[in-house]
Amino acid sequence: MALKNTNDVTILVVDDNPINLELLSDCLTEFGYTVLLKKDGEKALALLERRIPDIILLDILMPGIDGFETCKYIKSMDRAKDIPVIFMTALTDTSDKIKGFELGAVDYITKPFHQEEVLARVKTHITIQDLKKDLQSKNRELQRSLERERKIADDLRLNLSISLPHELRTPLNSILGFSSLLKDPLYIPKPDKIAEYGEAIHQGGLRLKRLVENSLLYANLKLLKYTPRTRMFDQYDVFVDTKPFITSVALLKAEDAQRQDDLVLSLTDSHMRVSPQNIKKIIIELLDNAFKFSNPGSQVEIKSIINGTLCILSITDQGRGMTKEQIANIGAYMQFDRDFHEQQGAGLGMIVTSLLTQLEGGVISIDSTPGRGTSVSIVFNCNNGAYETQDTKSIKWFDPDDKHGCKIKGYKTLNLLDREEFTIFVINNDKENFSTITQLLTPAGFMVIEAKDFTQALEKALINPPDLIFTCLTALENQGIDKFGQMKMFSGNEKIKLIVMSTNIMESSNQEHILFMCDDQIMKPAKKKDILDKLEQHLGLEWIYEQ
Repeated sequence: MALKNTNDVTILVVDDNPINLELLSDCLTEFGYTVLLKKDGEKALALLERRIPDIILLDILMPGIDGFETCKYIKSMDRAKDIPVIFMTALTDTSDKIKGFELGAVDYITKPFHQEEVLARVKTHITIQDLKKDLQSKNRELQRSLERERKIADDLRLNLSISLPHELRTPLNSILGFSSLLKDPLYIPKPDKIAEYGEAIHQGGLRLKRLVENSLLYANLKLLKYTPRTRMFDQYDVFVDTKPFITSVALLKAEDAQRQDDLVLSLTDSHMRVSPQNIKKIIIELLDNAFKFSNPGSQVEIKSIINGTLCILSITDQGRGMTKEQIANIGAYMQFDRDFHEQQGAGLGMIVTSLLTQLEGGVISIDSTPGRGTSVSIVFNCNNGAYETQDTKSIKWFDPDDKHGCKIKGYKTLNLLDREEFTIFVINNDKENFSTITQLLTPAGFMVIEAKDFTQALEKALINPPDLIFTCLTALENQGIDKFGQMKMFSGNEKIKLIVMSTNIMESSNQEHILFMCDDQIMKPAKKKDILDKLEQHLGLEWIYEQ
């Protein structure tokens, strides 16, 4: 807190002795204080009706009303009761001092005055008063914050009671209704009907899954709201190549919404410093709203521009639009005009997007006109040049000249267990290696998590057990193999696959032993296709490529 400059401090001195008034005025004025002088209590009280000083020096023994009575009147005035009062007296009786403290005085200065003592006591109580005011201000702000949080909680409960039952019952009714038809022994539907019922059940399940995932994500983001910024990039400290990354995510979402012809991409090459999973979620939610609240055949544009070190990404539709009041009231489980428009969703998309943007250190803004459409813009830090990487060939996993032309948009599992998402760990201290694998796999639905070593990976595996790990020989040294064994045991997944990036050159003294403990190896410099081939082999996948 910045304390007041002496030039900003006003001191009222009340004493019937002109010599004392002159002495104190000279002393205090010399050090920059503004000094007001009054000869008795009545004049001091009259002044307080017009002007409020920062501190009062009050003589006790005065004609008319004495200092005790004057202090009593001051403490009864709402506008002046919080002003610190310091008594000035030649009285030495303890009972007089106690009486002064009981009336609300904060200190005493004894006569004859000593300049150093006067200045020290004035400075001390000005500081205390400033700290007190600062604390009161913070308490008021905290109270306002608590009121806002309480209102948010009340609105959340109300919105939950209104929208959540509908969002739960609608897909549940579909699942239960069509599944009951399939299990009815007296009704054997035709094959095309079975497929129709199965698709309805599947869509209902997906709708429920998204509701649960968004609800859990919203809860987690609210908990992370007060997380220090320095901890947000422990897991994701990479630059996302925006043009190919956003293009692949957007095309998949447009295909899912059957709006491929409506999607317009106007993207600039740049590298945003964001979590790949988070920016993917942001794009999906914003596109979901854009497609949901605009008519088929109308354009939905994704545009990015570079302004210095900032990347501005906007998604614009020509749909229903929102009023300023609706924008101001966006919240969890909040939906607008539900009585007039049938729509799916629990109203979490925009608030989740906003929280994710804040988590990534970005800024979000909404520009909307009812009946004309909505444009949502988000701003992130970016790097227009190449990644800042170490010029050491031994830590680079990939061939810089590799021009992997085939883009994957998904995969099929070849075993009986249908997996919605695989988790891949990249254990390495080079950000470019992690970034390359992330941008290759995230658009296809993989969760890619980074760890600098196996100790950090073991901690993260307790929350998100991996299905497969890419790492290097260096990370496997220094008990890396032992940590990997602990990871399989503690995570409950004994089938974690371990693939090491290596060369024909001896990189480790126990390289042969380490390679023997791994499931496979990829020779450096690798190509992206090598990664895809190993994932197909070890996870039982078949890639679906874009045509």
